Amino acid sequence: LQWQYGRRGLILHGPSGKGKSRCAWMLLKREFLAGRTMAVLDCSFGFSYAAKFSLSAAEATRWIEMRMTVDILMLDDTLKVKLTDSVEQALFAIINHRTERGLPTITTTNDTGDSLADRLSEDRGAALIRRLREFADSITF
Repeated sequence: LQWQYGRRGLILHGPSGKGKSRCAWMLLKREFLAGRTMAVLDCSFGFSYAAKFSLSAAEATRWIEMRMTVDILMLDDTLKVKLTDSVEQALFAIINHRTERGLPTITTTNDTGDSLADRLSEDRGAALIRRLREFADSITF
């Protein structure tokens, strides 16, 4: 909870039930009350993205761009499921954009880098994991 808004995000990782998501939500509440914008992607975000894409490519693009540009993005067990190629591509674009512009992402996960890589494509998986690690401080629960 000592995290301060800036270029570096957080990766909160460890077994289920240890309080990772609760801590992340407390941080989001504090930052929201300070006037920051935010978005949350959880394990069902692929459905939201697909629904926007089914409306139009422009609607999906707007949905992605909003998540690229909010002050804080939270990934709450987002990578707990196997992502479709289109959803993984959207997530990679979001994370890449944010890291290039110094916008923090707070990630909660039960996974290790290896178990995450097993669910992601070979070409984007390693790059996505590297970006998450490089631009965030890791806290083990």
